[in-house]
Amino acid sequence: MKKHFLSLLLMLAVIMGSVSGLVSDAMAIPYAGPSVSISESEFYYNSNSKEFGTAGNNNVMAFDENGDVLDSFEVFLEITPVDFSVDLNYGTGGGFTIYNSNGDVILSGLFNPGSVLVINATGANFESSVISTFGGSLNFVPPGLFSAALGTLVADPSDQDILRTSGGATAEIQSSAVPEPATLLLLGAGLAGMGILGRLRKLVQ
Repeated sequence: MKKHFLSLLLMLAVIMGSVSGLVSDAMAIPYAGPSVSISESEFYYNSNSKEFGTAGNNNVMAFDENGDVLDSFEVFLEITPVDFSVDLNYGTGGGFTIYNSNGDVILSGLFNPGSVLVINATGANFESSVISTFGGSLNFVPPGLFSAALGTLVADPSDQDILRTSGGATAEIQSSAVPEPATLLLLGAGLAGMGILGRLRKLVQ
């Protein structure tokens, strides 16, 4: 009986170890899913309020995980302002929404804390730490990443506190691969573990 008990315990450890390794491998490439490429974007940074955002019509192309074009359309890209009042290396809040010409939401997402804004003599870049949720008609799976090459930021003639891009900025939204296999593995391991633990309890009693 003791030998049978140890065998079941060893089996449970092997199952959980295997699943843990497979889930780790699945998470090792976080941005292998669909993506969106945005050109001719218009971004701004308010040096007074320390907020970063965007406005303007942009050319957007959506790609699947194989790099094939899903759609191409003229859209409005809006970023809910990211707060950089603490530090340019730690922006909080914010997110993005992409609308089509009818006002329908094509893709949206929320940023986790930790967005980064780099401004120097050679140009500026923005990168969210992580997109924690996706919404809209495109099948994007979190976590994701929003990154933008802003180019040179120029002071707005009407408000020197506001720095704007020239309209030639580009951005990319990346999605992780579909997580169902890892989720199913975890569920299966949980059920298997419950079954083995049930048999262990009977052996101990």
